[in-house]
Order: sequence, then structure tokens, then C-alpha cells
Amino acid sequence: MIHYTLHNFEWVPYSVIDPVTAFLFVLLVLLQVGDVISTKLALMRPNVIEGNPILARLFDKFGVMPTLLVSKACTIGLLYYFLPSIHDWVLTVLAGFYTWVVWHNITKIQKD
Repeated sequence: MIHYTLHNFEWVPYSVIDPVTAFLFVLLVLLQVGDVISTKLALMRPNVIEGNPILARLFDKFGVMPTLLVSKACTIGLLYYFLPSIHDWVLTVLAGFYTWVVWHNITKIQKD
């Protein structure tokens, strides 16, 4: 079965995704997992608060893990759906941003 997605307003098979794009997508998925784990661990530390005000409000309303899991699932789903039409430089910038987020969380976890 061939899976199709919208690419430049035409439906094209996912098999046309090049290896670099596939690598960046897998990297972003792993970074999302790293963000969930590192955020949860960082928020368990005293005096650490969520830096994203939208997520902080959602954490208060729905809880940390439910909010993180739904937001990350939506992020990964949207990336997957639009993957063939997203330029690699955009994926690279996103990977850089989430690398910084995970690193930042880790620094908060390691503080005494």
C-alpha cells in the first residue's frame, strides 16, 4: 500500500522523501521524547517552572504529562503529515531549537 501526502498542492507518495528529510524527522521525534522526559524531570526540581506560558497554563489545567503527551503527539503528527512539503532547513532549525530545549532542561535537572 502506498501512502500519499500533500506536496506543493499535489498528492505524492511518502516514498519520495529523501534520506536527509527522513533523518531529520526521526531526530525531531527523538528530541520530542527527550523534551517530555527532561521537562518532567526538571519540573520535579524545586523552584523550576515551565518557561512557556501557554504550556504552563495547560499544565495547571490538565496536568504535566497529559499536556506534554498530547502536544508532542500533535507536533509529530503535523510534522509527519506535512513532511514532504517542509524544507530541510526548517526541520534543521526545529531540531536545533529542540536540542536547546532539552539541553536547557538538563541544566535545570543538574542544578542543586
